[in-house]
Amino acid sequence: MPRLFSAIDLGPAARDGIAAEQHRLAAAFPGASLRWVRPEHLHLTLVFMGEVADECVAPLVSAMQEKIDRRPFRFELGGFGVFPPRGAPRALWLGVQTGVENLVAVHQAIVSRCERLAIPLDPRPFHPHLTLARWRDRRKPAFALRRSTERRPDKSERPLDLQSSRDVVAVVDVRMITLFHSRLSSEGPTYRVLAESPLSGVESALH
Repeated sequence: MPRLFSAIDLGPAARDGIAAEQHRLAAAFPGASLRWVRPEHLHLTLVFMGEVADECVAPLVSAMQEKIDRRPFRFELGGFGVFPPRGAPRALWLGVQTGVENLVAVHQAIVSRCERLAIPLDPRPFHPHLTLARWRDRRKPAFALRRSTERRPDKSERPLDLQSSRDVVAVVDVRMITLFHSRLSSEGPTYRVLAESPLSGVESALH
């Protein structure tokens, strides 16, 4: 069964800004045992479908070619976190500073299409973020990263903010949502575009 997810693909300027931040962080935490996401693989996941039954793929591709009734929008990325917020870390992520309400809206639009096709989804709440790196060795705690944290006293499972940077790292203009097919291998994932959902009013909303 194919492994599918919907996401916002990034433009060249955003990728370059994030890649520069990855280099800065790698230099700042050389012993963190991190495997960095390659710039060409950077994306902000909206809905992870996982392994989808073969008979559902064509209807999902068709559904994901329909327009989304939302105006194009812009969001800013900045601020860092680790997940999970306690215990051995799995991922280092870049947060969303502006445009969260728009991201939640398009997320819900994709969820509705999946529900219409009876595709099961993770029921956990959506908290938009962009994964920068994953830990190679989870036994090595990210002490240097966690020392600067002071969030989540409620012990929630939401990603934990790092105060290492609050500057805007990248700005992303969103005009469409992409459905990807992900293949995993020992050399890393490869992504293939299966469909794109344009946001209605593409030509005028960002000007």
